[in-house]
Amino acid sequence: MRFSGRCFCALFWTAVTILVLVPPAAAQSVWELTPYRIHVVVAVAPVPELTPRLQTELLGSLVTRTDALIGASWNLTAAPAPRKLQPALLRAIGELSMRSLPTGSLEQRKAANDGQKSRAPEEPLDSDAEAIARYLTALTLRRPPTSPEYDKLILLAVVPDRGGCRVTARELDVRTRTWSLPVSRQVPQLAKLRDAALDALMAAFAPLARIDDVEGNRVVLRLKAAALPVRDDEQLTLVKPGDVFQPIIRYDERDGQPRGILPVPWTFCTVEEVGPEKLDCRVYSGLRSPLSARRRGRVQQLALAVVAPRKPSTLRLVAQSDPKRALAGYEVFGRDPDSKTATLLGRTDRRGRITVPPGKGPLCILLVRNGNELLARLPIVPGAEEEIVAEIADDDERLEAEGFITGLQEELVDLVTQREVLIARIRARIEAGEFDEAAEVVDQLRRLPSESEFDRILAEQQKRIRSANPAAQAKINALFGDTRKLVGKHLDPAVVEDLWQQLRKARGDVGG
Repeated sequence: MRFSGRCFCALFWTAVTILVLVPPAAAQSVWELTPYRIHVVVAVAPVPELTPRLQTELLGSLVTRTDALIGASWNLTAAPAPRKLQPALLRAIGELSMRSLPTGSLEQRKAANDGQKSRAPEEPLDSDAEAIARYLTALTLRRPPTSPEYDKLILLAVVPDRGGCRVTARELDVRTRTWSLPVSRQVPQLAKLRDAALDALMAAFAPLARIDDVEGNRVVLRLKAAALPVRDDEQLTLVKPGDVFQPIIRYDERDGQPRGILPVPWTFCTVEEVGPEKLDCRVYSGLRSPLSARRRGRVQQLALAVVAPRKPSTLRLVAQSDPKRALAGYEVFGRDPDSKTATLLGRTDRRGRITVPPGKGPLCILLVRNGNELLARLPIVPGAEEEIVAEIADDDERLEAEGFITGLQEELVDLVTQREVLIARIRARIEAGEFDEAAEVVDQLRRLPSESEFDRILAEQQKRIRSANPAAQAKINALFGDTRKLVGKHLDPAVVEDLWQQLRKARGDVGG
């Protein structure tokens, strides 16, 4: 077919018009229309019962069965692990951490700040983890960098166990550099290996979304590949109401490589409604403004589904001013997100630790108290991490001040009661004309602790109890200031002087 110059110009300007008029949302639909590129790396223990033929059948089964189950939204490939890498994968698949990432991104996947620390020890990677990191580098850092070859890498290890074998799957989300927790399935019979492997792979998969609209504590997530049809949508539900997503902010360089990848600390999105291509979620956070409603150039606001077993986690509290110092004796309460009633889980031990059991749903809201003060509100997913470290503003000095003030106010209540009794007796004696007895009671009233004595004690203690934390110091100052007002109100010396003048006037010695 041949085109004239006029026809070509008409087609050209029609194309330009379409590009100009297409709204930004349509351009973003590429995200929903792009399938996950998933590569599965399988390591099988070198034992007689796990034959090469069985491994070949397993690889083919994973590809064909995921295609039959999921269809267009997954583009899955599978391959055996390189022979030299197989021992490392079989030994270390359950021990991989965020430090076992592709070379060049170890420093990029930073631990969450603002009080949440990584559990990974600051020591060199062992040989297994280092070998795995080098292999992942070869798979993920391909050119062009803005279009990595894979979105997900799933490691699958098959080892003999209890007369059968055990299958363990572990997912690495390439865009967020995030490892899933290991998912294991026992296989009592080798005939069930393919079913167990598929089950472990599906359980380890964590859907990825973009954070679209942010309005207060409401957020809309756009799932990757959500616009692509799922073959067996009646049997397969990748996301359902109640599921939890972890917001992750990715900062890119000009070439598309990540400059920094930061999980938003103490922040989760809970799915409330699942739409065709979006998720309506509620945000639970220990921060005031965890997510930005404004879009910025090379900053991606992402959210990754949290895949966690129903297991307890250990919360460890440390001082914000000195993270090496554990906070012992702090009360920790837990509640479900949809409940207003919190249950006391206990107090932190001498190492600042407490066990947090799973609740009705994945998410649990922790309330940390020290005395009467609520120090932190921490949303967590029990089981997602073995240990979660929270840096809490050091509150010991405020608690000491609170204890002192409470004791002093109790003394003040007793003293005010005594004063009121004596004042009533003085007035009764004056009305009865018993002026000498009234004078004796006035002397008793004068011998009680005075406002000036309380002020001196308050000044001494306020000078002694000081906090390096400005917020805690402000609360300490408020405690002392409020108590001074109470003392001035209830121990006013003018009341005693007024009674004395009434007595003198009643017995006629005003001039004496």
